[in-house]
This record gives sequence, C-alpha cells and structure tokens, in this order.
Amino acid sequence: PAAGTMSLLGLLILLLEATENAGAAKAIVIFSPNWATVFTKESVTLTCHVDSSAGGFSWYKDERWISSEQKYTIGSAQVTDSGRYQCKSQSSDRSDSVTLTVSNDYLALKVPPFVFEGDNVYVSCAEYPGYDAEKADLKKGNMFIASSPNGSFQIGRVTMATSGSYTCNRTVGYYSPYNYVSSADISVKELFSKPVISVNSGSPNQINEEDSILIKCDTNLSPHRETTELQFAFYRNGHNVQGFSSSNQYGVPSAQLEHSGKYICEIRDQSGSVKKTSDQKSIEIKGEQSLELTNIWLFFLWEQQSVAFYRNGHNVQGFNSSNQYGVPSAQLEDSGNYTCEVQTPSGSVRKRRNITDNKSLLRQSSVWGIH
Repeated sequence: PAAGTMSLLGLLILLLEATENAGAAKAIVIFSPNWATVFTKESVTLTCHVDSSAGGFSWYKDERWISSEQKYTIGSAQVTDSGRYQCKSQSSDRSDSVTLTVSNDYLALKVPPFVFEGDNVYVSCAEYPGYDAEKADLKKGNMFIASSPNGSFQIGRVTMATSGSYTCNRTVGYYSPYNYVSSADISVKELFSKPVISVNSGSPNQINEEDSILIKCDTNLSPHRETTELQFAFYRNGHNVQGFSSSNQYGVPSAQLEHSGKYICEIRDQSGSVKKTSDQKSIEIKGEQSLELTNIWLFFLWEQQSVAFYRNGHNVQGFNSSNQYGVPSAQLEDSGNYTCEVQTPSGSVRKRRNITDNKSLLRQSSVWGIH
C-alpha cells in the first residue's frame, strides 16, 4: 500500500510538472468579409484579434503606422489601399502580415486570406459590382473543377494537397460582354503540428517496475484556429490503450512488465478530417531487480540420459545428450520459470525438476546446477 501511495503521488507530481506557461500571444488579423481581394468602392473591416482585453492597439500598413483602434475599416476601397497589414496590442506581439488586394478589374477570384487543414472552403469568381455575368468555370492548374451559375464554389474540407494556383473564367459585361480570367493562390497551412510523444517529462525510456508513467502528446495548434477542439488517443504496440478524448495525457500509476512496448499517440480535430500520428516511443519496464544478465547457462547433472529444457511450460530445447541450455545474450522475454526433464535411453523413465522461478532469473547472473 505504501508503494502504491507513492506511485499515485508521483503521477500527480508529473501531471503538475506537465503544465507550462505560455509566452506573449501574437495578434491575429481578421478580414470581414473574409476575402483577400475586394473591388474598388467595396467596404472591408480589419479586426485585431487578441486573447486579452487589453487596449493600446496599433495598425500598420506596409510597416507604417495607420491607426490605434482595434478595428480598421476601409469604407470605400481604392487601389492604393492594397498592401500588407499588421496589428498588435499593448499585451501582444505584432501579427503576421496579411495582404489585401483591391481590384479595379471586371473579374476577381476571391479566396480567404488564411486557409487551414480541415477548413470548409468557399471561393467566389466575382464580377465587378453592377455588371452582369454568365456562368463561371473554375480550374486548378489545367484541371477543370466545376462550373457555377453564380460564381460561388465550395471546395470542401481541405488538406495540404489543396494548395495551388486556381483560375476562373467568366463572361462579364453589359452591351458587349467579354470573357475575363482571374487567378488566385490558395496556400493551406497546418492546423496543428505533428504530435510529439514524451515520457515522464523527458526522463529515460527505462522505467522501474511499480513506478508511475505519464505519457504526453504535444502539438502546436494554430492561433488562427484557437477554438478548435483536439482529441487525443494512445496506442501500445498498435493496440489502443486510451480512446480519443480531450486529454493529451495517458497515465499508469504503477507500471508492470506488460506496460513495456512501443507507444504512439494520435491527434484529430472534431470532424476527424485532420489526423496526425507521432513517431514511436519505446518504453522498457525493468523488473524489481535490474536485468543485468549477460548470459544464462542451465545444466542438469545426470549422466548418460537425454535432457530437455522448458520455460513457462514451453519447450526451449528438445531431448538430446546435452545437459546444458544456453542463452548467450539474455533479454526480458527470457525471464520465466525454467524446468528440465530427463529420460532414460529407452524412454521408459522420465523425471522433471524445477530449476528457477521468475524472481531468481531476474536476480542472478550465475550458473544453475541440478543434481
């Protein structure tokens, strides 16, 4: 009971150590409407999103300060409003730059400024406001995707493979319609990074029997998708040991030998459309005593008889004239209860003798002789 209490306490300590303090958050620029391209005379509002409610906002266009409000609205966009926008608050780092393009063309392929794995993406092959337009065709490279009567396309849930250059063409005009073409790039970003699995806050992979184990599955979720709920699962030797849940930790209060193995963790988003798996992490549970055997030699002192050897009831060396069984380099799986059996040349008389038990094989690095 005392050892069990200590193991539970150790697991609690590891859980507390797993909590880390994050540094200053980076601000995020959000467009409304959520298009990287707008036409001249259209309106667009840029919001500086930060976790805290602290003030002291600053907006920058092409590295030049332009405003101190949390929201920056362009009421009637002009081509000169095109540029790279950034923002920050008093308590945050400056955001990544986001490019706004103001178009004066008859046709524009509008795509979101940020696209992440798992997003359900729409694009618009839009005509200049006030003009008539016919159906639109959308291509990725030279590959035809779809046609749309109103120029709106649903790409669906995207993966990294969705990234690429897209082109739409559409006939636009009043009295003399003309077929126009517009292009835009979609660059899909990671929703979260590849998981990294760690054991007991980075301690060695060898753990003593009855010690506690805490396995963590860490990733970096994009701040642009901070509300995304991730789910975590853990596997040992390919078998699930903890199903998908919101916990990124798997704990064993008192490790046993059977907890040895190769561990991986898997992370998915709620829709299940984005899944990523960690590399394997090997964990070896060491017995009550360190297994320091370099070799094992068992022999049975019985002359002119045939001898066989068994481990846990399974034959490891059949009947022959040798009274020795050797393992040059012992492994954990060589642990067990060894017996030997002797029979007369005619096979009419057999005797069996217990040689070891599990504990003695883990404790000794010597030679057993049975008379």
